[in-house]
Amino acid sequence: MGDASIPAASRCSIGQAAVEVISYSVLFLLMLLLSIAIFFYLQSQEIAKAENAYAQQIAYQLSDQINVAFVAGDGFWHTVRIPPDLLGKNYQFMVSRAYGQQAQNETGFVYVNWNSGKSSVSAPAITASFGISSLGSGIGYSGDFIEINSTVSCLNISNQAGNITFGRAASC
Repeated sequence: MGDASIPAASRCSIGQAAVEVISYSVLFLLMLLLSIAIFFYLQSQEIAKAENAYAQQIAYQLSDQINVAFVAGDGFWHTVRIPPDLLGKNYQFMVSRAYGQQAQNETGFVYVNWNSGKSSVSAPAITASFGISSLGSGIGYSGDFIEINSTVSCLNISNQAGNITFGRAASC
């Protein structure tokens, strides 16, 4: 009874309008989802850039402290505060080192590694002659590198006859 009173042409246009509304709704929903996906992708890229820039800043800060200790000469020492994390992520320093005459002729490098070593930046140091004044507690040797964990919040840097040494400080 109810359908008999509506002409067939009207019923077709009502059905067509419903299909169009659903089609437009699906299209706008897909555009919204695509926009959200692009937003999150761009946000992750910005976070990666920020991590990289902050890690580079940390590497240059330690490199500058090494350069100050080297230029100041034998007997110089000072304590440096190390940031506890890299934008919420654990990280470590790796300082390249050389031995004997080679250490006097080479430039050292300070590396900052994070994301389990998958990400890294570096900064040059004035010398490659490095040592450790006290092993353990987040500072150690790994081949031709000295590893310093970010859990070492305060680091002593000293110059002992041109050899830059690192040790854990009790406080900053």
